[in-house]
Amino acid sequence: MALRILFAGTPDFALWHLMPLFSNAHVDLVGILTQPDKPSGRGRMLQASPVKQFALEKSLWIQQPTSLKNPDIQSLLATLKLDLIIVVAYGLLLPQAILDVPRYGCINVHASLLPAWRGAAPVQHAILNQNKKTGVTLMQMDAGLDSGDILWASDLRIEVEDTTNTLLNRLAQLGVIGLSYVIEQLMQGHLLPKQVQDETQVTYAPKIKKSDGLIQWHDSAQHIQAQIAALNPWPIAWFELGSDRIRCWKATCYPETTRSYPGQLLGLDKKALYVACGDGGIVSIHYMQWPGKRVISAADLMNQQPLPFVIGMQL
Repeated sequence: MALRILFAGTPDFALWHLMPLFSNAHVDLVGILTQPDKPSGRGRMLQASPVKQFALEKSLWIQQPTSLKNPDIQSLLATLKLDLIIVVAYGLLLPQAILDVPRYGCINVHASLLPAWRGAAPVQHAILNQNKKTGVTLMQMDAGLDSGDILWASDLRIEVEDTTNTLLNRLAQLGVIGLSYVIEQLMQGHLLPKQVQDETQVTYAPKIKKSDGLIQWHDSAQHIQAQIAALNPWPIAWFELGSDRIRCWKATCYPETTRSYPGQLLGLDKKALYVACGDGGIVSIHYMQWPGKRVISAADLMNQQPLPFVIGMQL
């Protein structure tokens, strides 16, 4: 008999996990919980989440509550006779009344090696803090923030070229493997918590804000490079040039010692824009974007006349 599962998720990372569930012969996908549509783009038109768009295409039952504390949504879910709720980057906390609804409780797919980086932005904070590895954890949810017992976990090396975007894609593939394993174990009737989280090792990953994107040239070159990688694809790290906010999409860093003032433009060629940082290192910015324009490479920038940068200028 198939497991009656309700899926709760919102962004692309969640969609990666939803799609194989839809085609899993052991799963009866009862419906979807996802965040309410949100304004997007210049026109601020309401945009359905990736999970909702998929659910609409497949004619799945959809609910978009603003909170799960409402007794009406709790009563509604209780009528579904659920075996399991799977939560992946949903964006709302599940109160105990919801956690108690399914026969097997609720399982969360979290993009870190818990108890490291509990919270909304684990991938961004792993990159910002220049961690060498991260991973995916599947846990039995409790009423705390990402504090439940670990059912499955697997690690993944963070590569030098990784951004949040590329790392999320690789972690999603790992999460799909873990979720398939957990469902298989449930079908066999012998899934048990693997490990209680060590509360002495907890770190938190609060939600990223747009203001986190401002580059401070007094920071180290490694930190600035990590900031640019961590904030791609949102909100994108940036610095100001006159009245323009220049967004930085990709960068590398060098530990070379320079006595130049932090933020001084040291060079510009077809490979990068070279800027002095607070530790004497240099950050090389390879892809940039002016407001309302497309992303361009340093080579594209060199073809512009007049050049918007002058060697030695202060950014």
